[in-house]
Amino acid sequence: MQNEDIKKKYPVLYAPKPGVFSLVDVPTLSYLMVDGHGDPNTTSAYTDAVVALFSLS
Repeated sequence: MQNEDIKKKYPVLYAPKPGVFSLVDVPTLSYLMVDGHGDPNTTSAYTDAVVALFSLS
């Protein structure tokens, strides 16, 4: 699998010019997320979710 630097691929999204307002078209991007609730410091499900995301990414 090839790594892709999204900041280099879409510089207009991640490095705008200071003080200039402009409209940008944001392309469809894939991402990973976990939806949950509770205290991440005391819930083991949070740790499991972070481990799963790290493994997939």
